[in-house]
Amino acid sequence: MAKGLFKIGDEVEIPATVRRRVTEDRVSVSIPTYNQPHSIIETAKVTKGQPIELVGDVTRAMGTSSPSISECL
Repeated sequence: MAKGLFKIGDEVEIPATVRRRVTEDRVSVSIPTYNQPHSIIETAKVTKGQPIELVGDVTRAMGTSSPSISECL
C-alpha cells in the first residue's frame, strides 16, 4: 500500500485473510499491517485461510502512516 498518497474520502482496499467464523454473521480476519485480529460482518460463505479485501473510505490520516478506513462491508 502506498503511503502518504491518500486523502480523506478516498476509497482504499486492504488485503486480509479469514482466520475463523466467530458468529453466524461475523468472521475474524488477519490484516498484515494491523498486527491484531479483527472481526468483520461477513454473511457470505468464506473459509479459513481465504484471502479477502476490505474496502472502505479514508476517514482520517495520522501522519504519513497507514490511514484509517471505515468498515463498509
